[in-house]
Amino acid sequence: MTNYVHDIKKVYYTSNVYQNNQTLNSVDLNFVPYESNRMNYAFDNCQNLKSVSNINQNITHLYKTFNNCTNLVNPPVIPNGVTNMHSTFYQCISIINAPSIPNSVVDMQSTFYNCTNLINAPVIPNSITAMYFTFYNCTNLINAPVIPNSITTIYSAFNNCTNLVNVPDIPNSVTNMYSAFSYCSNLVNAPAIPNSVTNMYSTFRSCTNLVNAPDMSNATSVINMSGTFNQCSNLINAPVIPNSVTNMASTFEECNHIVNAPAIPNSVINMKSTFEGCHNLVNAPDMSNATNVTDMTSTFEECISLINAPIIPNSVTTMTYTFAWCSNLINMPFISNSVTNMQGAFFDCIRLANVTNIPSSVINMSGTFWSCSKLTGNIYIYSNQIINASECFDDTSLTKNVYIPFTYINGEHTATYNSFIAAGYDTLGTNCGVYLMEIPDEHVIDNTEYIATFNGMNTTTQIANEAYLTKYIGSKNVVDVPIGLEQG
Repeated sequence: MTNYVHDIKKVYYTSNVYQNNQTLNSVDLNFVPYESNRMNYAFDNCQNLKSVSNINQNITHLYKTFNNCTNLVNPPVIPNGVTNMHSTFYQCISIINAPSIPNSVVDMQSTFYNCTNLINAPVIPNSITAMYFTFYNCTNLINAPVIPNSITTIYSAFNNCTNLVNVPDIPNSVTNMYSAFSYCSNLVNAPAIPNSVTNMYSTFRSCTNLVNAPDMSNATSVINMSGTFNQCSNLINAPVIPNSVTNMASTFEECNHIVNAPAIPNSVINMKSTFEGCHNLVNAPDMSNATNVTDMTSTFEECISLINAPIIPNSVTTMTYTFAWCSNLINMPFISNSVTNMQGAFFDCIRLANVTNIPSSVINMSGTFWSCSKLTGNIYIYSNQIINASECFDDTSLTKNVYIPFTYINGEHTATYNSFIAAGYDTLGTNCGVYLMEIPDEHVIDNTEYIATFNGMNTTTQIANEAYLTKYIGSKNVVDVPIGLEQG
């Protein structure tokens, strides 16, 4: 039965007179005198409403007009004069065919948000400049509409459109592609990225059927690629990274089929989790030009096929869990004298054998070599300022020696000495010795001898004009070993 709505005479639609009305079924708005040009919330949450017709030609605003009308199948014709369609059909889960959008409309934010049965999208008029969440979670949408060259933002426009197979070209007007196609799990082909785009945060996140990355040869303005291809588990070919990108956090995280990583340009600063969980990554990226990277937290964490680590740029300060669980990594890269945090850097790298020096800049070595059971070389730790060495060598079987500073500074032991004493290392190999090495500086008094105990072993450090390492080994005589120069 059709409801002829005559009882709303002289009542503004903005007063939400039919909001939450569960008796309306089919509404004809013909012959209703309007004293407002707004129908905001007019039928909000009318969950039994199935059809509406004859919206007055004077209406300009349809903000949330049919919000959560979950049984609305036949949406009304949109009058030519409407400008605001923000959330008009928000969560109208029964709509299959969208109405035509007139050229007067300028706001389509969330217009069809969560219209899970929508199959056919409308043509987007040139009057629209932004498509925030326009078709978010339209899980039955197969073909996306053409994006006009008036659009600058497609922020989450097609996010979680899980049946979307092909997407249109991106015009050279779009700047913001934030999560534009995130979770489009059936998307096979990605469009080329034009030089207007600056933000690609999570653009193709969890597009699990995407094999080839988009052509980014013209994308010379992109700054943010954080999470761009995160969890694209079938992606094989990674794109060239433009020399404008600064943020590559989680860009290829859990892209399990990538074998070769693209080179990192000198514009990049953040590489947190960039390749984390890329299980088939064999060849690390060329980082010889990546001279501005500072954060490499978890960059290659759980890259279980990685054999050789890349060069670590001199700009890097954080290496927290950088190579953790890289179970095939054999050689440790050279660590520059800019790195301060090495917490878990090589955690559980069970095949790591060759170790480079720890520079004087390092402050945190908690769990750095935890469970690195194949370490064979001497380990020289040159930092006097390590404040945490807990579990640094736990579950290792060292066959060589670990050297740590013992220098007094202003009459006190160094932070490093105290941290390693506090940590204790009962799991060090039986053939491994822990030496205390004296690094002369202005605080050292020549020819003064200090006695210390490390893990139950009496150790003496002799300070002379040169630096020496000494250790008591059972009843053997003290052996003096000259220290080489610190690298870094």
